[in-house]
Amino acid sequence: MTFFDTKNNLYSTNDIADYQLTDSKKSGGSAVIRAGLGAMVFGPTGLLAGATAKKKYTVLLIHKSGFKEMVVLNESNLKILMENV
Repeated sequence: MTFFDTKNNLYSTNDIADYQLTDSKKSGGSAVIRAGLGAMVFGPTGLLAGATAKKKYTVLLIHKSGFKEMVVLNESNLKILMENV
């Protein structure tokens, strides 16, 4: 299986020996912008749009070659990595 990081770099799970989840956070800037725009367009119910900000996960990939690198993944790509490594 293949997956992408947030910079659209392509990785293959066949090349990954292991991984370590190091951090997870919601995109705060995105949440603030979504909530602000939602409130202007839809009123108070638009504030809920801020809750839809995507989570991003910082992951240490350990390649079979021994090379290690930190990448940032969204939830769907993290799921691909976790299910296939």
